[in-house]
Amino acid sequence: MFRLAQGFLAFLAILGCLTTAAIPGYPFRYVSTLPWATRVDNLVSQLTLEEMQLQMARGGRGILVSPAPPIPRLGVGPYSWNTECLHGVAYNGAATSFPMAIGLAATFSPELLYHVAPATALELRAKYDYMRHGVYGDGRGLSCFSPVINIMRDPRWGRNPLTNVDWYQTFLPAFKACVKAGTYTTFPEAAAAAVHAGASLEISGNLTHNVMMSIVDAVKAGLLNETTVMERIKPLFYTRMHMRLGEFDPPSMNPYSTLDLSIIHSPAHQALTLEAAMKSFVLLKNQNGFLPLKSKFNKHTVDPPSTI
Repeated sequence: MFRLAQGFLAFLAILGCLTTAAIPGYPFRYVSTLPWATRVDNLVSQLTLEEMQLQMARGGRGILVSPAPPIPRLGVGPYSWNTECLHGVAYNGAATSFPMAIGLAATFSPELLYHVAPATALELRAKYDYMRHGVYGDGRGLSCFSPVINIMRDPRWGRNPLTNVDWYQTFLPAFKACVKAGTYTTFPEAAAAAVHAGASLEISGNLTHNVMMSIVDAVKAGLLNETTVMERIKPLFYTRMHMRLGEFDPPSMNPYSTLDLSIIHSPAHQALTLEAAMKSFVLLKNQNGFLPLKSKFNKHTVDPPSTI
């Protein structure tokens, strides 16, 4: 199975390289003469409903659902959505690692975050420039899921523990609200509801027939119309085309095309992560002389969920 997966990814890489060359005749390739929205509209107008379904269903984790497949007739290559940049690009190989999100929040420094974010982005560009290397799969895309948003009562907590109290007071009510809002007995119904609600991409883990794979069936059943599907898929290609990713532009127009791995662990980035780590420390007030504990207890422990 592992060798089969390797062979499949290698095939996608080759196919992706073959399809990245500009195919004449399609206005979305006219970089200098058309605005972004017009180019996106043109690209989406060329897609079949089945192609749109695949693009919206293949944003998850695992070789069965990632990357989103290429569309060779349009010169559109594969695209990996499942990339994590929560505290640097350290999930696949060497990279500068920064404090976790709760640690960065504890710095109370928006200015610091403005420096951490581009440092992470530059290292991501250097490591996984798929347009140059034709490498696809989990953690090898250029759009990141980051930061992870979670409910934290106090940035001094350190780590992000999930206690019984949190489970019942914070998380279960959200699921309960979803259930009360309505359940769906079939995947086409669920797909139609998701698309009508504004969903553009499903990121489920390695499910070949996930909810979005029922978009075509939902349209055939009259639960959804193709125009709505076209509107939902536009943000995906707008991201790939416009947000400085440059997928459909000549490499000469990409200001990041000359980056190499020398930026990974660069002295500037090492100094930045040290600064971030130092600023993430939180000092607690020793109110009423509570510390040191030795004078009050014979034994004490520091529980991991309460520490960084």
